[in-house]
Amino acid sequence: MELIEAVKLAVEKALKYGASQAEAYTTRSSRMSIMVSNDKVSGVKTRVGSGEGVEGISVRAVFGKSIAYSHTTILDEANIEEAVKTAVKLAKIKEPDPDFKTLPQPRKPSTVEGIYDPTVENPPIDDIFDEARRIIGEGFEKDPNFNTISANFNFTVMEKAIFNSLGVEVNWKESIASTGVSILGEKNGIRSVGWEGEAYRQLNKIDAKRCLDKAIEKAKLGFKVAKIEPGEKTVIFDPDALESLMEYAFIRAINAYNVQEGKSYLTGKIGEKVASEKLTIIDDGTTPNGLRTAPTDAEGVPSQRNLIIENGILRGYIYDSYTAHREGRESTGNAFRQFRTPISIAPRNMIITGEEMKLEELISEIKEGVLIIGVMGAHSTNIATGAFSITANPSYAIIRGELTGQLRGCMVAGTFKEILEKYAAQGDDVKQRGALIAPSVKFEGIRITI
Repeated sequence: MELIEAVKLAVEKALKYGASQAEAYTTRSSRMSIMVSNDKVSGVKTRVGSGEGVEGISVRAVFGKSIAYSHTTILDEANIEEAVKTAVKLAKIKEPDPDFKTLPQPRKPSTVEGIYDPTVENPPIDDIFDEARRIIGEGFEKDPNFNTISANFNFTVMEKAIFNSLGVEVNWKESIASTGVSILGEKNGIRSVGWEGEAYRQLNKIDAKRCLDKAIEKAKLGFKVAKIEPGEKTVIFDPDALESLMEYAFIRAINAYNVQEGKSYLTGKIGEKVASEKLTIIDDGTTPNGLRTAPTDAEGVPSQRNLIIENGILRGYIYDSYTAHREGRESTGNAFRQFRTPISIAPRNMIITGEEMKLEELISEIKEGVLIIGVMGAHSTNIATGAFSITANPSYAIIRGELTGQLRGCMVAGTFKEILEKYAAQGDDVKQRGALIAPSVKFEGIRITI
């Protein structure tokens, strides 16, 4: 069954069974993964994994001011009808929600570019295996202390369709190709890890060799152990580390539901200074080639560009239709879901902009500081205060403008509002990590412990 036919059928049946409004959301995806690794002990291993025809449909049924959902993973009329019956039944007995107003009204989907590449559906498998083996061989030639090198490739294609009884109708296809290289090594009893990855909408943009070079650089640097004194330091967060911290310490804080419930440290702060005046943060669901770009969000609301922080001033939060209606405003196009889950609020492409310079210059200016590549513990951030305590691993010391080696036991603690206020500049190494589009970012006066 075509996806657009499936969602229309689901809505038709929901209305037939008594729903006052109804909506259906469906996806169909396929994924192929390729991994080649070489361990000095066990030798070369290769693996190909694929998941064909993973699909499902979610139905939301409205009965007065009550709303409920159900889903099925089989797209035929009988199973769709059962899912519809369940959603309608639950909606009829569910406690009414006085804050629920309506499902989204139809609006023209946004025009977006670069989200689907048909070549991702049929990648050249033999060529990719050859490249992976080449990458691994070249990696071992660079340093005899490397013990294991892995190269992986992933190719995902997804089709989505949304339809509701008010007239929302949209469907589209999207693709993602990604690659990554991981290196494990040991020298003089010091273990080191180097990793780099990248993901794009287009197959021809991923470059495993580029990832290898970065992974080698990190792995070699990790063979040295450096020390610095604890205290307030200049800290550079690599996009990988910043994405993890922002997910728990910032994105949840601008989630309109958390704001409305008084759970966020940014509640009531619109128009106030919450960051350095050098910093601007935008959430944009229409960014060309963005990994979270699409014509609409998961409710069929057109994607848009939302200003979150402008020159340090908080300008807005991110909304789905439910939280927007609670305030009598329009959704920002930030509804998110998978067919197995209810609606939640999530960023699209969150872009950090500010004072930019080359990454090498960013590092060269630092007398004593830390480059943080990864973090652990960000999930424990207190969203009501923005307070966090994270282990920076891997992290590297910067002494007199040079990276001197890995740090052990490095921790960073504070509040994320303080972090934003201490923004200084950013590099030119822009990457997309999850929803975040950002380069390495420098913050001044961040307290670290070792």
